[in-house]
Amino acid sequence: MSGHEGPGGNKEKQMIRPEFSNVIIKDRVQVLRKEARQARRVRIAKALKR
Repeated sequence: MSGHEGPGGNKEKQMIRPEFSNVIIKDRVQVLRKEARQARRVRIAKALKR
């Protein structure tokens, strides 16, 4: 393990991280928007049943 973990590995992670985190955030936002749309449909369906 100690052979793989070193300053070089840490620098690589720091360089990759900004783009990678943006991708994760975009994916999460898409998922949240999709969930919000589904929740809205559920609320509308429930309201129509009343």
